[in-house]
Amino acid sequence: MKRRDFLKLSSMATVACSLNGLPIHAYGQETAERKTRSTNGKILVLVRMAGGNDGLNMVIPVDRYAELSAARADILIPQNEVLGLNGNLTTALHPGMTAMKNMFDNGKLNIIQGVSYPNPSYSHFRATDIYSSASDASLFINSGWIGRFIDQQFPGAPNAYPNASFLDPLSIEIGSMASSILMGNQGLNGFTIADIDNFYNIVNGTVDPAPNTRGGNELTYVRYIIQQTQAYTSRIQTAALAGANQATYPTNNRLADQLKIVAKLISGGLETPVYIVTIDGFDTHDTQVDASDHKLGWHANLLTELSNAIGAFQEDLELQSLDNNVVGLTFSEFGRRIISNGSHGTDHGEAAPMFVFGTQVNQSVIGNSPVLPAAATVYDSVPMQHDFRQIYSTILTDWFGLSQLAVNSIMNGSSYQWLPIFQSTPLSISLKEFKVIEHNCQAILKWESNTEENLDRYEVMYSRNNIDFQTIEKVSAHGRTSTYQLAHTPEEGIAFYKLGMIDIEGQKIESEIVTLQMNCNKPDINVFPNPADTVLHIQCQGLKGLVMFALINSEGRMVRHQVNNNNKMQLDLINLPNGIYSLVMNNADGHKEVFQVLIQH
Repeated sequence: MKRRDFLKLSSMATVACSLNGLPIHAYGQETAERKTRSTNGKILVLVRMAGGNDGLNMVIPVDRYAELSAARADILIPQNEVLGLNGNLTTALHPGMTAMKNMFDNGKLNIIQGVSYPNPSYSHFRATDIYSSASDASLFINSGWIGRFIDQQFPGAPNAYPNASFLDPLSIEIGSMASSILMGNQGLNGFTIADIDNFYNIVNGTVDPAPNTRGGNELTYVRYIIQQTQAYTSRIQTAALAGANQATYPTNNRLADQLKIVAKLISGGLETPVYIVTIDGFDTHDTQVDASDHKLGWHANLLTELSNAIGAFQEDLELQSLDNNVVGLTFSEFGRRIISNGSHGTDHGEAAPMFVFGTQVNQSVIGNSPVLPAAATVYDSVPMQHDFRQIYSTILTDWFGLSQLAVNSIMNGSSYQWLPIFQSTPLSISLKEFKVIEHNCQAILKWESNTEENLDRYEVMYSRNNIDFQTIEKVSAHGRTSTYQLAHTPEEGIAFYKLGMIDIEGQKIESEIVTLQMNCNKPDINVFPNPADTVLHIQCQGLKGLVMFALINSEGRMVRHQVNNNNKMQLDLINLPNGIYSLVMNNADGHKEVFQVLIQH
């Protein structure tokens, strides 16, 4: 959605939300009749991590510590401080996330690695808009995916509601204004609670204090009338008064305050299917960590707040036996760069992990530790493994029980691959192992199944970019626990593989993605002298087409570069400070190499 268009739509909503975010449109008398709502009784809680979260310091790839240490030594959490996950030797959590580590170990947390979308935007507003609308980066959509979900499940929304069949808010967002994620095709499909105080005003029938003057008294009266005539106020009051919180929530925790309200409303019987809460502050360009202790600092405070709030919320649901009908999803508009920026912070990047939490999720890490360069530059971001719309689509099908046709409509006419996020899976098939190794310049894929009940075949898929996959081989299933092997000759660079598993009825699920770096046609490059003084000579054999050499300083800035197709070239080093530099080579075939160079005048 274009900013201009969203402001027009939101200004229309503001006419009805002019004080404390409360709509003032008055509906007729509510009926006492209660009927089953249009969804299946499931509830989704979206937790927005606003600002762009640094996923590499939240979900830490412990098998990539050499690359992380080279790229972000001034912000990296020491390896002996991270929180390991039961049954997973390659992935850990930030030391401030004890509650969520315990949730994973107890089977209540699913982690999806490398979530982004093709051609990502680094703009906060545009990236947020893309995640809200579930659109391609090149398209502007004037509705949100939750808004379209409400359209699908509640025909005639929002104008036809509340009615005799459904009296509760169609969705609830706690925040100063409704975001575009709730925008349906006919208007705003949600109710906004402006802030925590505003919620308790609604529950207690009170209003914010005003000056003890004639004008102040009139303002108090207007505020009171607005709250009383608001269509959904009585429903929220009834649910809040009937509901309870049985867990102890952390104090001085803004997210916990919001989730405490959500739990109370669910406990009180409110049938609203979607709630949205927000924790902001993740735009950590500087002072992301404490310089003397990297496990402390601004980002650590945010992750601790996130973890403790979600942990208390999950406990509250379980104590009230509400947990089987509620799941949560954390998301941020983008991740951060691999390399730190010299200010103990990180700049806007691409992919980052998502969490899906609740008692009905699979305890697993979907995806692999991100592939990181040996010497990252300012241009390098965490690569995408999963499109965020895969998570949305899986939630709509596996959690809310929508048909694939309905999901495709909500996803702007597109279909996205299913992910094994929830405990129920469509096929009785599981893999014990799936890996790829290099042998004599070939990729050797090996996989072993635990069970193959009703499985017809495997489809081996290959991609050069982790986005466009092609089937390279179809392998018939043996119908029993079996081991398979396949050889493939990929192109130079990173090769991405995954397995499609198709049952006898044609239903399909896909494995995690495995990767392999192929360097069989590695060029011969000679860089001298090293240490260098005034000039650096480069001689190449085996390079094809144009090649670029870039000299990167310790702050990640490119200070020299040269592009040509000669076998011999040189870089002028005059006026460059002494120190260690990275010489990065990229050629037209996508081959990349990094050399360490010492400049010493």
